[in-house]
Amino acid sequence: MKKLLFLLLPLLTLVSCQENINDGDSEFDNWEARNTAFFLQKTAEGRAAIAEAKENYGDDWAQHCNYRFFRKYLPSSTAQPTAYDSICVEILEQGTGSGCPLATDYVTYNFLKRLIPSDSYAEGKVVDHSGLTVLWDDIFKSSHSAAVTRLANNNTVGETTAFMYMHIGDLWRVYVPAALAYGATATSTIPAYSVLVVDMKLNSYNHP
Repeated sequence: MKKLLFLLLPLLTLVSCQENINDGDSEFDNWEARNTAFFLQKTAEGRAAIAEAKENYGDDWAQHCNYRFFRKYLPSSTAQPTAYDSICVEILEQGTGSGCPLATDYVTYNFLKRLIPSDSYAEGKVVDHSGLTVLWDDIFKSSHSAAVTRLANNNTVGETTAFMYMHIGDLWRVYVPAALAYGATATSTIPAYSVLVVDMKLNSYNHP
């Protein structure tokens, strides 16, 4: 019995530390719970803003509210909606282009991708971006920006979903739940169970 416990101890230790990317780094303590709470808070704020706009403006609510919710693209026909199968969108700038990209279209866009705010990163750690620097103005101002072009569905499910509702010129802040990002899988820069906060501006799109 003692021999069995001795063999299991390293395994139990490994499992208990899986949630932290860097052992001993408090930056990611209780990361899954913190990300879940953050996303639920943002969705509550968004739904409250929509409800207030509908109460005050009726059918014209969308003209007076910057929040939107979009369920993931290609949902299962039998799946019941959940709190984590939709993205929460905050419209920063509204474009004037007509039409929206398909998931299989090429999109040209600028973006800044961050984790949720933490002790060391008040606005969230930057994990990816277009542009020459991580400065917001360098990424999104036309005189400084360096856009990328890729297939819309060559992104997380949450980001792809956003593209399918964007018009040219739209600048959105998209809150992507972990279930529509990388879920329980960690990448070299993104811990498991991470909500992604993605500022993205659609410049153009075309069919492949």
